[in-house]
Amino acid sequence: MSNVMFSEVAEMYLAQPSKKYGKPKPEVAHIRIGAMMRAWRTKRINQIDRGVVDRFFTPLAKSGITGATYNTYVTYYRAVMNYARDEKQVVDFVPAVERLRETQRVTYLEPYEIDKLVSVLDPLRGDMVRFAVSTGLRRANVQGLRREWVSRDGRIIRFPAATMKNSAPHEVPLIDVAREIVERNIEIGDELKAKYPWLDEIDHVFVQRGPRTSTIGKPLTQVTNLSWRKALKKAGLPSGIRFHDCRHTFATLHKRAGTDDRLIMHLGGWESSKSMERYSHITTPDAERAAHNLSNILKG
Repeated sequence: MSNVMFSEVAEMYLAQPSKKYGKPKPEVAHIRIGAMMRAWRTKRINQIDRGVVDRFFTPLAKSGITGATYNTYVTYYRAVMNYARDEKQVVDFVPAVERLRETQRVTYLEPYEIDKLVSVLDPLRGDMVRFAVSTGLRRANVQGLRREWVSRDGRIIRFPAATMKNSAPHEVPLIDVAREIVERNIEIGDELKAKYPWLDEIDHVFVQRGPRTSTIGKPLTQVTNLSWRKALKKAGLPSGIRFHDCRHTFATLHKRAGTDDRLIMHLGGWESSKSMERYSHITTPDAERAAHNLSNILKG
């Protein structure tokens, strides 16, 4: 086994389901490990020493990528090498690579900014934004929302375990605005089916209405495309705002409203408080109010 190539071990690692969730390795794993496989295509696994590792990671750190992106390379390098050592037992030592410090991205929308964005988006994307802010759901769950998961009274959505990132079933209670959005979009789907009888059964809540005939009645595949970027510019919002920031906004507004952290975790489907805290930001007005809590005590 001492002659096994790095690429062989990497392919074996990628073929294994993740230990935590039992799912296939994500696309990012294939991309990051693929870069190493190309760089080390002639290297045996036991030739991955300090020099080889430094020649890959040092230029990468200076390339201008973010610390978060760089750290994904580190994560998957460690994963493959630890797999080689612990599972396949083809190396005895794994050269260490330190992570870079990440700059936390604090991006969320104030209620008036949500209104501005929705006002310049097309109706479908506008509804998806309001729905995501109201529920805290990830983009994939909003895009893939199926009618059959909505309760008969329209008050709860029940997501099967296979559709959730943590592989656990998730129930989402719908506030009035979210329920109205779901009802309206189901009605739109019914109208499309009546207008175009040749359509297949419409299974999803959020579906396209045109202009291309081939996309009518189908889920939206790209939310943050050119029209999204144009809308951000027209609304006067930062160009880097992502659909995922709706999830940040959900947690932040709940935090601001005084919702208990454990309930925010439950509503948003976070597994730990550490995970949830990345999304709920203490804003400047909140900090100012907290600072004034001492006003009545420190009178001088």
